[in-house]
Amino acid sequence: MNKCNDEINKYSGTVIVDNEFLDQSCKECVAGSDIDLSVTTPTSGVFDEFISLLPATAPYTIVPIDISDWCQYDIATDGMRVYGTSVTGTAKQIFSITNDCDEFRVVVEITTPSACIAPSNITKNVTSNKGSLSVQVTLLAGSTLVSSEVPDGISVQVLGDILYLNGTITTENTYSIELSTPCGNYTVSGIIQICKKITLLSTSGTTEFEKGTVAGFTWNVDSDIEIESVANLPNGLSVSASNKSVIISGTPSENTGNGTISVKVKNPCSNLELKAKFTQAPCKVITVTGDVGSNILKVDVAGEFGNVLGGKTPIELIGYTDIPKGMTVSLVNNSGVYSIVISGTPVYDPCAANDTGNICSSALVTVSNECGEKEISIPYGIATQTVPAYCIGIYSWVAPTLTVWGVTANSTITITGASESSLTVNSFGSGSITMTANDPLVCPTISHPTCALVRSGATSIC
Repeated sequence: MNKCNDEINKYSGTVIVDNEFLDQSCKECVAGSDIDLSVTTPTSGVFDEFISLLPATAPYTIVPIDISDWCQYDIATDGMRVYGTSVTGTAKQIFSITNDCDEFRVVVEITTPSACIAPSNITKNVTSNKGSLSVQVTLLAGSTLVSSEVPDGISVQVLGDILYLNGTITTENTYSIELSTPCGNYTVSGIIQICKKITLLSTSGTTEFEKGTVAGFTWNVDSDIEIESVANLPNGLSVSASNKSVIISGTPSENTGNGTISVKVKNPCSNLELKAKFTQAPCKVITVTGDVGSNILKVDVAGEFGNVLGGKTPIELIGYTDIPKGMTVSLVNNSGVYSIVISGTPVYDPCAANDTGNICSSALVTVSNECGEKEISIPYGIATQTVPAYCIGIYSWVAPTLTVWGVTANSTITITGASESSLTVNSFGSGSITMTANDPLVCPTISHPTCALVRSGATSIC
C-alpha cells in the first residue's frame, strides 16, 4: 500500500501525477512484522523494556489485547515502552500495533523468578560394584559444574540437573564437587564405597506381635541396602531401611497367629533374604492393678474415683449395676492404660443413716477383652451425713383426755414417703410410729385429722 496512492519517484521523492511534477514530497509506507520478545526480571519483578517497532513506518497506534494489571505501556520514538512490577511466574502481554498501512502484533513474555533461597549442601554416599562405579546424583535446578575433587580413575560430568560419576577405584575414598546455581554455590560430597556382599550382623527387638501394641524389630547389616520385596507381613506393620538397618514397625491390627516374615534386600553387588519368625502374643487376662480401696461418696457433692486396669488391649466396658442414683461409669483409655471412672453427684444417701463414713455397698462393673469378661466389685459409702435428723426416728402422739375429738384406737393415720413403718395405738389413744424414709432428702409426711404428730422427745397435745 502507498500512502500517496501514486507512483513515487524513488530517487527524488517527488510524486508524479498525470505526468506532471508536483512539489509534494512523499515516502513509501512500510508495514510492520509481528514481534515476540522474552524478558526475565529480577526477583523483585521490576522491568522497563523499550521495544523498537522499526522498520515499520511511524506513527503507531497501540491497543492492548491481553495484558496483566501490573503491565503498563507508552508510545516511544520509533517504538514502544513496556514497564511495571510483575508477580512471580510467567505471563504474556499482547498488543496490537497499527500504522497507516498495516496492523501487526507485539507479544512480550515476562518471567519473574521466585526469591532465591541459598542452596544446601548434599551428602551422598555412593557404592561401586566391585570397584566399578557408575552412579547418577540428582542436582538442584540450574546447577553448573564449578570444580571437583574425586579419586583417580573417576570422571565427573553434569548434564542438565544430573551429576554422573563413572570410573574404577580400588579403595574406598571420598569425593567433593562444587556446583553453582542462580541462588549460590553448593557442594555434593560423600564416600565412594567398595561394594561387598551383604552380611547380617545382629538383630534386636521382639517378633511377638500383639494386636494393638506397638511393634519393633530390627536387622542390622554391614552395608547400605535397598528393600526389594516384603512377604507375609502382619497387617498394621511396615518395613523400612535406614543406616544399614531394616526395621519392622507399626501396630498390629489383628492377631494372625504364627508365621515367618521375609524381607529381600540388595546392594549393587549382592542380595540377601532376611527372615524372622513371629508369634501371636498370648491373650492376657484383665487384672486390676490399682487399689480398689474404700470409695466414699458424698450426697449432693460431685466427684469421681477410678480404678486402673492392666492386661491386653483393647478393653471394653460391658455394663455395670448398683451405681448410686446420679452417678455414671466410664472406661478411660490413656495410651493403653485403662481406668474405670465412676463420677457424678449422688442424689441420695446410698447407705443407711447410721452407716456414716462406712462402706455399705458395692458397684459391680463388667469389662472385657479377647480373653473374656471380668467383673470388678467397687465398694462405696457416704462421706457426710446430710440427711436431716428430724426425718429419722420414732414419731409419737398423746391423745387428749378431755375431748371426744382425740385420737382413738380406730383413728386413721396417713403415712407417706416411708418404705417401712409400724403403728401402735393403745386403748387410750396414744401411740408411736417407726419408719425409714424412701428419700433421705425428703421427710416422711404423717398426718391425722385432728392431731399433729412430732418426733420422739417432743410432746403434742391435740
